[in-house]
Order: sequence, then structure tokens, then C-alpha cells
Amino acid sequence: MSIRNYNFLAGLATTKPLIFYGVLVLLVLPILHNLAAALACFISCFGFLCLLAWCSTLWILHALAAALVFWGETPIMGREPLGLPPSGRVTPTSGPPSTPPQWYFG
Repeated sequence: MSIRNYNFLAGLATTKPLIFYGVLVLLVLPILHNLAAALACFISCFGFLCLLAWCSTLWILHALAAALVFWGETPIMGREPLGLPPSGRVTPTSGPPSTPPQWYFG
């Protein structure tokens, strides 16, 4: 087992931090929101309204985090995907390459 596979999260955090933190937000945020919503229901007289407010906030934050991850991995506003030529297309060759091109590993 290689060091990169063994330390997958640390490798992901250094090579693609936007995906790492986006997934972290998508996984950790719902748990924190659910705990806070449950606490608000027990403390507040208007617990249902607090729960409703937390849930609506949760959906907005999920959408923002998903958009952030999507934007970070999509060529927008002149940014090119890693490894692809400026045209954005892979040009055909006469035969198979001896080693996979850089874009193969994504």
C-alpha cells in the first residue's frame, strides 16, 4: 500500500483542497445543524420555527458548497482543465500512446 493511499485524506487536502473542504462541509455541516436544531427545539418555546429556520439554512449552505465544488472542478472564465490543450480537445494520434496522457488521471 502506497503512502498516498494510506494517507488519502491528507493527499486529497493538498492536491485538490476545494474537493476536500467541499466534501467536509457537506458531511460535517448537516450533523452540526441537526444537533443545533435539536438543541433549539428543547430550549425554545418556538422549537418548530427554529427547526424550520435551521433546515432552510442547511439547504442553502448545501447548495453553496456543491456549487463551490462544481465551480472549482469545471473550466469557467478562461480556466482550462488540467492537462488538456488550450482548445479543450484531445487530438487523435496515429497509434496508442506508450504512456497514458496526463488528462487520463484527471
